[in-house]
Amino acid sequence: MKLLLTLLEERSITRVATKLSVSQQAVSEQLKKLRQAFDDKLFVRAKNGVVPTPFADELGTVLKTVITQLEGVGEPAVFKPELAERSYVIAASEYAQLVILSDFAQALHQHCPRMQLVIKSLCEDSIESALTQGQIDLAIGEDHQLPPILAKRKLLSDAYVCVARKRKDSAEVQRRQHLVLTRTQSHLDHMVSQWENSLDLNHYTTLSVPSYALAPTFINAYNAVALMPSRLLDNKEFEILPTRQQPPYFDIVAAWHSRATQDPLHRWLIDNLSEVCANKRHPLPQSA
Repeated sequence: MKLLLTLLEERSITRVATKLSVSQQAVSEQLKKLRQAFDDKLFVRAKNGVVPTPFADELGTVLKTVITQLEGVGEPAVFKPELAERSYVIAASEYAQLVILSDFAQALHQHCPRMQLVIKSLCEDSIESALTQGQIDLAIGEDHQLPPILAKRKLLSDAYVCVARKRKDSAEVQRRQHLVLTRTQSHLDHMVSQWENSLDLNHYTTLSVPSYALAPTFINAYNAVALMPSRLLDNKEFEILPTRQQPPYFDIVAAWHSRATQDPLHRWLIDNLSEVCANKRHPLPQSA
């Protein structure tokens, strides 16, 4: 195709051979094959070289478009968020839903008004297969929840803290004998249990709830002490109790199948998700 277009431009086998760094014989042989393929002379000899037939001129117009499109295949696509119309599915832990996705959904709507964001609960047992089969596009959760084979990006860090209803008097702390546990990940049990034993409180476990959203209700109802991620403590009714031991930290990461890494939409969404998290400045708690 490039040989034919160069012949149309140069109208000389000699100049074409020089421009393409091949011999004149090679140009003549290729031209012969083109004539056989299209059953047309394509070029006829003239005084100063060759002139194209009408069919060659018509073919050249088509080939210019084809070559331009082929050459653009390897170039990275320019993503225009305002034109994106697809549905994007995120499986997220409860923590990610509460801390990250509400702000991200708002930012996504501003930049991609035609996109549909679908948020599902994170199911640890099926994350890898769901991403592989295209049932979800992205998973967000604690690093340990997401298979190491997936591509990942850290979004933010947090720590569990000991939280209670703000005391009305100094004696009230001693009356807090109930501990509300909001964790459900078995890998944290040993770490958090060691930390619980270092608390300067007379307490015992009476209740375990599966949702961070439920914890404030039970803290108030039981006048209880609870272990909660520090970023979830926006309620002014609660306070963080000091402890001798450093609270256990954890990282929240986004994970995806490697095939999506070069997708312009995916890359744009990950960058914006990271930006939303970067704007959530929050000092991590320290031990007393």
